[in-house]
Amino acid sequence: MGEIATNLRMSSSHLRHTFKKAVGISPTQFVKNLRLQQASELLRTTLLSVKEIMATVGFTDLSHFVRDYKVRYGERPSQTRAAGLEQRVPSTARARNFR
Repeated sequence: MGEIATNLRMSSSHLRHTFKKAVGISPTQFVKNLRLQQASELLRTTLLSVKEIMATVGFTDLSHFVRDYKVRYGERPSQTRAAGLEQRVPSTARARNFR
């Protein structure tokens, strides 16, 4: 944030205030939301593990990632993953596997 503020020739606190006024949330929350959005997409579309996705999008602590994800989406990352896998497997293939 400091480098961006310097490039814009303003203080970090002024940049944070201006950003929040324009966007409605703090820059930190904005970045967290982007990371969670990217994680949700990866959970639904890849076979990467939850830990791999967590690291890929920039989280360093699994418990914080799971907590923040659940607050944002109302479900755990593993639940999003399960729903994504179910959507990718045709229903006839699922039925065949349960016989």
